[in-house]
Amino acid sequence: MLVPSQSVFMDNFADMSHWSGNGNWSVSEGKLKTQPELFYSDNTHQTLTSQRFNVTGMQQLAITLQHQYEVEWDLDTLAMNLYSGDGMLLLSHHWIDQNWEGLSQTCWTSDIAGVDSAYVVLTMNTDSTVYFRGWQIEELTVFGTDSTFTGIDDDEHPVETTTFAYSAQILAIESNPMQESTAIRFQIPQAERVTVRVFNVLGQEVYQTRLSAQSGVNNWRWNGQSNRGHRLAAGVYLVHFQARDWHATQKLLKITTQG
Repeated sequence: MLVPSQSVFMDNFADMSHWSGNGNWSVSEGKLKTQPELFYSDNTHQTLTSQRFNVTGMQQLAITLQHQYEVEWDLDTLAMNLYSGDGMLLLSHHWIDQNWEGLSQTCWTSDIAGVDSAYVVLTMNTDSTVYFRGWQIEELTVFGTDSTFTGIDDDEHPVETTTFAYSAQILAIESNPMQESTAIRFQIPQAERVTVRVFNVLGQEVYQTRLSAQSGVNNWRWNGQSNRGHRLAAGVYLVHFQARDWHATQKLLKITTQG
């Protein structure tokens, strides 16, 4: 098995001196945690950015994580992105499920020749559900190699190859619960068509539209009506975004207007 030749950044989280960001991130018991409490908060968007590190002369990078995570399936998202010093996305990986037993994962970039520096960004996005334990990272290491190759899986050293450069995510929701209307903010790396579908709790589609989304941050506003213009009843709805290889779902509670 080919092994990266040089560690260019490593943190075993004795503290958070190598990171800056927003939200409830904390360090205890030698682990980086998304929150100091047992369960994470609802409706959060928190980001943690590492210091920049030198990757001059490297042809390919790999990030190895020793971690465990537990989020609401398909609705809450954990993400790890690797950027060049000038902001170009080199690697992206998302987790939308649960593995609290702990595991080691390695994610690879494609060829990064010409990149001089890089940094890691960790994010967590949640909806209104609570009672999940979030993310705990025991160690994060970035390796570099001066030759280009693809990671190979074996039983002793599980390697997950990630060579796509596609990062899209839901960033925030204006109001949840909503009354008359709400807006959901999301980002995509390039301009393209995004399909938005709204389902009720029975799985029936009640609304659909296609957006001409721009590269970067976009806002989609919904007035709580069906495609026929009928105002929908109060209750729980699932808003599903689909763009190329990315999809995400946001749970939304619609309540009756008072007065």
